[in-house]
Amino acid sequence: MDGETCMRKAYEAIFQGNFEAAVAWFLQALEREPGNADYHYKSSITIARSGRLDLALRLARRAAELDPGDRGYAYHARVLEARLLTAEAEKLLDGAAPRPVEALRLLRRAAELDPLSAEARMLLAEAYRRLGESGRAADCARQALALRPDLAWAQPREVAIQEQPSENGKGDADVKDDPGGRGGRRRPHGPRSGQDGDGG
Repeated sequence: MDGETCMRKAYEAIFQGNFEAAVAWFLQALEREPGNADYHYKSSITIARSGRLDLALRLARRAAELDPGDRGYAYHARVLEARLLTAEAEKLLDGAAPRPVEALRLLRRAAELDPLSAEARMLLAEAYRRLGESGRAADCARQALALRPDLAWAQPREVAIQEQPSENGKGDADVKDDPGGRGGRRRPHGPRSGQDGDGG
């Protein structure tokens, strides 16, 4: 069975809702055609959606290595790396013993890799808040909401953006403790701005 047939079976499995089978078919396609950059790229998209970011990133990087002239492959790899760093940083912030300094380092890199990552910036706001830097927290939260207005309800725990009067009367945003005690942070749903296509 050639690589193209394996890829076709992978997409058939996706349409049937069987992502594990799809991943298995993608990997078989890569075994048969290890030098096919497009197979690596398309496989990484589905594998990332299944939550296996480590493997997805390896495949995306390989696609970029195989075809360094394709800017789309390189961009996809950067986006996946940013997602992985953001997920790691979130664990550092939400652990029993939060480590905001380490999380901040990861999130800065994530924001650099993917300038359209609203979640990275919202988590940056949380990290800065924990470090007592309310001004930077407010800036990051504003950037996140500019990218994803629907994140307004997903602000970090005990953090809210509130319009306050400024000297020029136009108002300014600040970060303060949430008197409503909304509790834990919820993840946004729906497609992210700048998200890659399905590769189909």
